[in-house]
Amino acid sequence: MRTLHKVIVIGLMLLVLACNLPTRTVQQKPVCTPPACRDDEVYYCSGDCPGGCGTGCATPTSQAIKKNPTPEQNPTDTPFPLCTPPACKADEEYFCEGQCLGGCGTICVTPTPTTTPTPTLTPEAELTTEAPPPTSTQKPEVITSPVIQSFTADRSTITQGESLNVSWVASGGTTASIQWLGNSGTMEGVNNISPEGGTIVISPPNGTVFLSVTNSAGTTTEKLALTIQCANAWVPELATAKAGLCPRAAEIGWAAQQPFEHGFMVWLEPGQTIITFFSGPGGGLSYRIFDDKYKEGDPTSDPAIIPPQGLLQPERGFGLVWRENTEVRDHLGWATKQETGFETWRQSYQGMGMHNVRIWLKDINLNIIEMDPNASVWRIIQP
Repeated sequence: MRTLHKVIVIGLMLLVLACNLPTRTVQQKPVCTPPACRDDEVYYCSGDCPGGCGTGCATPTSQAIKKNPTPEQNPTDTPFPLCTPPACKADEEYFCEGQCLGGCGTICVTPTPTTTPTPTLTPEAELTTEAPPPTSTQKPEVITSPVIQSFTADRSTITQGESLNVSWVASGGTTASIQWLGNSGTMEGVNNISPEGGTIVISPPNGTVFLSVTNSAGTTTEKLALTIQCANAWVPELATAKAGLCPRAAEIGWAAQQPFEHGFMVWLEPGQTIITFFSGPGGGLSYRIFDDKYKEGDPTSDPAIIPPQGLLQPERGFGLVWRENTEVRDHLGWATKQETGFETWRQSYQGMGMHNVRIWLKDINLNIIEMDPNASVWRIIQP
């Protein structure tokens, strides 16, 4: 009985001691909440996730996991984006919900304190996410206008109608041409030459030649000044007034002239041509040029045509043109004298422009007649 009493007393003392022991408190730690992954990402825990782990959503390069496999699907080697663990702060830890079946992950945040005790866990490994490499920015290529290094000729003076060699060296171009101003007043020349350089033969009628090299940035032009000497000399009567201009070759030879009521006719042996000059109201100061079709042995006139008293029917070549062309007959009228032979000349000049041509002729009275072929008119000038 005494022994039982001792046991009871000892038990009560142990009970009192046990009640007076301090209670153990569990320190609450902030936990991590899982992030939302994209459709092409899955949660992933490195290893077997003992006690907990966590990841941030990232695209790894070394592992592959089949997302949501089904019994009909076998695992494949198709890579899925995985998650790499983020760096937690000192008061944060990795956490996996449940048993981390198939993978899980968290982002590090400071959650609202909870009364549920949470054991302190140590992550297996703390990985860091590598920053993407810097992106290099390439500056666009700047295109500049072509450069002409040289543009030369094998000589600086030529006679009108002669040819010469021109050479050039350039860079940066895609097309090139060499041009000059023609006598017609428009640019003439050679297109589609090499934009890098070369040598070609040209025969410019005027003294300035242009080289143009072009690309998408613009056109670079260089000019070459040449001296063009006249191939033909002016007749003495025009030499002073027309100095500096290059004429066509003069036609010098025998001629014949016959006066009419309203003008006159001139036959030129050079070229075998007949020119009718109208001077009356019907024809004005106009002229016409005809080929001389008369041949020796042809009838010299038409005996059926009787001229008025004191007037004449023209004969030979003049008569043939007069009889066959009503316009000539109506504008000139009847001849007033017989034709007379003399020495003469005819010379022409091509100015700038397609129709800029002038012809000069010395008549039997030593007058200088200037003719405009474009308008078929004439006048007497004093050079």
